[in-house]
Amino acid sequence: MLKKYNAKSYNCGHFVKEVLRKQFNLDVAMPCDVDGIRAQSRTIEDNISGLAYPAAKIFEGAGILLENRSLYHIGIAVEIKNKFYCMHNVKSFGGVLRHTLQELTLYDLKIKGYYQWKMQ
Repeated sequence: MLKKYNAKSYNCGHFVKEVLRKQFNLDVAMPCDVDGIRAQSRTIEDNISGLAYPAAKIFEGAGILLENRSLYHIGIAVEIKNKFYCMHNVKSFGGVLRHTLQELTLYDLKIKGYYQWKMQ
């Protein structure tokens, strides 16, 4: 089922939590039930250390912390044919997108770090 972006019920945090549960059998306590991009950014910034450990390099399923104009955003790493991509749920596009790591800069998204998720 294709889900569209919704700030309150299906934002970047909801997407990452769903992928981790369905594809990696990980239950991460992602606090994502906030409304609005600024509130989502604050929630990610305030909770990232409780959700995940910084990782030295990217791997399949890694959290990707992104920053856009001082606002934080979260995505998840996927590997396809030995190449890494970032999948993330974006308000301006209305849903989930897959970008190469290099393409993220075209959308003013800077990678702030890769993360290993903590179990709930």
